[in-house]
Order: sequence, then structure tokens, then C-alpha cells
Amino acid sequence: MTDRLLIRLFKWTAAFVAVFFLFTASAVGPKKNSSTIQPAIEQAYLLMEKGQRQEALEFLNATKSKPNLSESDKSQLALAVDKISRMFLTEKAQKSFERAESFYFEQKSEAKVFYEEARAAEPSNVLIALGLIRFYLQQEQCGPAAEIVSQTKKQLPLSFDLEFYSAEVNHCSGEPSEPLLIVPAKPTGHIKAVEINALLSQQAFLSGQFELALSEADKAAQKDSAYPEAYYLGWQARQALLKPALDPAKRYLLLCQSVTTGLRRKYTATPLLCSRKVKVAEYVKEHEKQTN
Repeated sequence: MTDRLLIRLFKWTAAFVAVFFLFTASAVGPKKNSSTIQPAIEQAYLLMEKGQRQEALEFLNATKSKPNLSESDKSQLALAVDKISRMFLTEKAQKSFERAESFYFEQKSEAKVFYEEARAAEPSNVLIALGLIRFYLQQEQCGPAAEIVSQTKKQLPLSFDLEFYSAEVNHCSGEPSEPLLIVPAKPTGHIKAVEINALLSQQAFLSGQFELALSEADKAAQKDSAYPEAYYLGWQARQALLKPALDPAKRYLLLCQSVTTGLRRKYTATPLLCSRKVKVAEYVKEHEKQTN
């Protein structure tokens, strides 16, 4: 199903929900904003059908700023903003993005060409922007990644994904990031809960909060014992705290012995997955010498 059809489907769904709420309201009495939220969402999808993403997002954000909105209203509006910011308006952009994603792990130069082609077609599509940011982070090209983050923040409202990668860009440059403002209780999409813990660990480490960095790394390891980065971050924090760090270093190297495409796909939001094997191996070699 193309995104054009999805836009129409969402529009029809929004219209149905609006009618449903109207009848419900007449049966049980008036409810605050029940007559305004769904029509606003429907109007946003109508704007999207005309190719007016920016106007649709501005309209929803203006609706979000109205007083006396319920938590349910805010949640529905936030969901609509997230969906609209990710929808494709053109087949060209969608196909280019899909080709970029298919090349992402194996053929870097081809992936870059198609990401840039997709972004040129739809510069305000957050899904394309995030793909290109991930690509640059994996290459440790912090500058280009930071530029795309800056451009995207000017065009689109802050989302968890955008905030997550904005922090990753800071960490790429060795700088601490601001505390996350948006942390979902149950992450959806490609960012795993363990990857949020990993981000928080690195954030704490770069801020000099080594105990907190270790705590977040340990949480990640407890949630997913097969996640290599949890042990790298634990090793890093333990060294800073002058605690024994040989075991997490060995565990990291063991998990990174065979970095398959499947492993990289599983942890897509960890661009530098298993990329620090050389320095960790040197640490293990040196400390095993001292032990012997």
C-alpha cells in the first residue's frame, strides 16, 4: 500500500471517528474538545493529500497549543504529527528511500546516493532524514549528521527519534547531550529499549557521571544479554571508576566475533555497533599479561 492510499485511509478513518464521537457525545453528554480534535486531524490529512506537509504539521501544532486539552487529545495529536512527518508524498522519494535502506548494510556508496535522492525529493520527511543521519553516524561523519539534525529540527516538531539521534550526533563529537525530554514508556519502531539505556549511559559518561553510566549499561545488559554495546559501555564506565573491567571487555569481544547483517539490522539505532573491537582487544591483551 502506497502512502497516498494511506493518507486517504487515515482521512476516512478520522472522519468515521469524528462521527462516532459526535454520536457518543450526544448519548453521554458533552466532552471537552471532543468536537475539535478529530476534525483537526482529518483536516491535517486533507492537507497532506494536497502535498502540504508543513501546513499540516503547523495546523496540528496550533491545535496542540489550545488550552484544556485532555491527555487523550494530546496523545492523538502527537500520534498524527508523528505519522504525517514520516509519510511519503511522492513515489520517487519512497522508492529511493527503500533502495537506500536495502543497500545500507552492504553497499555504502549506493545507499548514500539513494538517501540523498530521497531527501532532495522530500526534504521535510523525517524518516528520510533519520536514515541519512544514521548513515553518517555509522561512518563517524559527525559534521554532516549534525547539519541534517539542525535542518530537520527547523522543519519538523521534536520527536523521540529526532531527539535520540540528535543526542547520538553530540556523542559522535565526544560532547555530552542534553537530557532526553521525550522518553516513551514502550519504545516503538527500530529504536530498542536497550539502545535507549545505551544512549543514557554514554550521555552520563560524557557528563562525568560514571556511576550512572555504569547503571544504565548494566540495565541494558540485563534487558538483552546479547547486546554487545552494553558491555562496551560497562567496560568504559568501570575503567573510569577504577573497577575491574576485564569481564565486560571479554564479553564484548565474544559477542562481536561475528557481526552479521542480521545483528546490525536488529540494532539499527546503534550505528557504531562492534566498531571498538581493536582498542578493547588491546586492553584485554595488556591486562591478561599483567594477570599472568
